[in-house]
Amino acid sequence: MSRLFICDPVCAQEFGHSVVALNYFTKTFASRFAEVIPICCNRLSARLVTKYGFQAFYSYYYEDYIPLPISSLLRQDHKIGDEISFDDSLETLATKDAISLLQHFSVSSADVVFFPSADFYGLLGLLNALALMPLNARPQLKLRFIGVMEHASKGFRDPERTLLRRLHEVCGSADNVSIGAETPALADRLASLLDTHVEVIAYPNLADVVPIPKVGPFYVFCPGSARHDKGYLSLLSVFTQVRERDPALSIRFVAQQLPPRDAVQFLSYTTKMYALPGVELLGHSISEDEMCLRYEQCSAVLLPYDEQTYKYRGSAAMMEAAYFGRPVITLDNTAFAEQVRYYKLGKICRDLGDMHGAIEDLARTPRIELQRNAAQSRFRFSSDIESTYDRWMGKAA
Repeated sequence: MSRLFICDPVCAQEFGHSVVALNYFTKTFASRFAEVIPICCNRLSARLVTKYGFQAFYSYYYEDYIPLPISSLLRQDHKIGDEISFDDSLETLATKDAISLLQHFSVSSADVVFFPSADFYGLLGLLNALALMPLNARPQLKLRFIGVMEHASKGFRDPERTLLRRLHEVCGSADNVSIGAETPALADRLASLLDTHVEVIAYPNLADVVPIPKVGPFYVFCPGSARHDKGYLSLLSVFTQVRERDPALSIRFVAQQLPPRDAVQFLSYTTKMYALPGVELLGHSISEDEMCLRYEQCSAVLLPYDEQTYKYRGSAAMMEAAYFGRPVITLDNTAFAEQVRYYKLGKICRDLGDMHGAIEDLARTPRIELQRNAAQSRFRFSSDIESTYDRWMGKAA
């Protein structure tokens, strides 16, 4: 059995899905490889690095996109010769990191390097490093694109196209490179741009199904740190419409707030959210345990995500809801709406004005029926994902 290196240079902060996802993937593939080595950014807190057994290795390349607070781990540049240099200083740094990583772990053709959420500099640096290696010495590559950080560079006019061109130059049609994408729409886009087959690869099975509460209010959970592209500024309208039709508070809502740096611009809006009966607002960052608890307590998950931003992108919250056995309510024309429709994971709305009706419809449905439907949808979704990973990553030896 070979070693698997799971690489996520963007895994650098406590909140969000990066830490949780890196841990999920590590546990999922533990039985398939002789050793699984999860590699994160060296700015991630020492507490989380120790808790999850990560290797804190990468420098941080995305301060212009996701500024980080002072971390408990100091950046440690890897000493590689000055002959490695590019016009973009971050490309130089990422390339030196990748060379150091390959050397430090003696990565060989017997190993697999997996990017579960491909990012621009992490992958570009790896491709530059691999170009310096003989073809027969290179590890297998498993690259999963999610349509987010592949674009994160201000040094290139078209980062995605640059990255894909470099991937084609270094790897060509090599049979040791496998490409996957989180949504069908993104898979189809990459297949066209790369002229190759691209698998649709969602999250691995990350949670046991939890029975929907049989009694009490019908809780609707809006998971994830509140952002404009996740529809935070649409929640008040949806909540208010439901409240007008449900003064008895049989339907209630739980959502997270905006991060402090954004919240100051929307104090009036957030105050109105607090004042609305039956609404609980959590902090902008919650622990994994708290997140799981909220999924267990809810009966449905609301995802009013921006259709343009999520034209190709998937939703980690949608996949989490599917595995926990919770129906989702979301808007049409997002990339993940196609998966919701195909697997019958919930309700798809034409616009925000339809969302209150979808919520009320689910709340009127007997919970045993909701649970039965969600379990069947989860089974289909999970079975497909498991078989895809068997084919794409290889079955356990």
